Amino acid sequence: NTDGHRSERLAQDPVFTSKVENGVMKVGYTPNGFGQVSQTPQIYRGFGLDTVMFYRGINRKAAPKSEYIWEGPDGSRLLAFRFGQFSRYNFHYLLYRPVIKNRFFKDGGKYRWTDGGVPFHPADLDAYYKEYWLMEAEEPVNYANLERALTEFMDELSEATTDHLLGMAGDDQMGPNPLLPELVKRMSDVRPDVTAKISSLVDYMKEFRKVAPDDLKVVTGEMRHSSMNGLMTDLYWGILAARSYLKIEAYKQEMNYFRWAEPFAAFAWLLGREYPQGFLDLGLKTLMENQAHDSIGGCALDKIHRDVMHRFSEVNELTNVVTRESVAHVLQ
Repeated sequence: NTDGHRSERLAQDPVFTSKVENGVMKVGYTPNGFGQVSQTPQIYRGFGLDTVMFYRGINRKAAPKSEYIWEGPDGSRLLAFRFGQFSRYNFHYLLYRPVIKNRFFKDGGKYRWTDGGVPFHPADLDAYYKEYWLMEAEEPVNYANLERALTEFMDELSEATTDHLLGMAGDDQMGPNPLLPELVKRMSDVRPDVTAKISSLVDYMKEFRKVAPDDLKVVTGEMRHSSMNGLMTDLYWGILAARSYLKIEAYKQEMNYFRWAEPFAAFAWLLGREYPQGFLDLGLKTLMENQAHDSIGGCALDKIHRDVMHRFSEVNELTNVVTRESVAHVLQ
């Protein structure tokens, strides 16, 4: 199922023309969605985006290789990436942790309470890049693990269509690690055949397009392929229906904000009323705090979702006040 792209056409094909415009990154990046609608290529194209990187929604059966072409119902196309088995944290688990934490994923990887050391997660911003500290001793940097870690990392990316491999650094609740530049430098020292560098998604896409194969598979339809391989990149089939009341309330409060409070505040401002910037900023910030994927997906603890509903309640109060007072001013 290929479309016969030829190398000489890649430079002219709009699906192969990623760039930065006016400081906006024209590379779509939705790493942790729970399925994507079939119109996504059309929507992204409408915003001038020609690339999408995502996982959870597409598996190896739909796209055996990591890179492919995704075509929407109207014919819009995106150059698409599903990452490898470790998705957005392949570098973190397969390279960073073996060196910084002396823990290989294949050996169990995560900290075990029986390991001792009294771990805790620091609130100190200077130490925020660390997942945890061991109170009894600081773990040494283990560059001796790098050769094995690099081999496992490259093996994991064996489904890539080129030798331009994408390593994603970081994980949840982590900031940049000051040891990262040294770690990347030593990758090339360990494997002279490997050129490793810190880059951006835009720069990576520019390099990828120079060597992109001319027979990438074309995939159509929704990206809602269920878990078949037990990989992090497959769709978690139970997420969509979890705690549907959260989605219902999210819709109500989004309508309250975007269809009532904000436009009527603008109407009232045009008629001389002071624009309620503070109320609207607070309402939007509170609304957005509920959009984290685990929060809106309904896959956290009960007490977390009670907090989610409380924030929706606060948004409801804010938007009702703004709407009521704005409408009253318009009617005067």
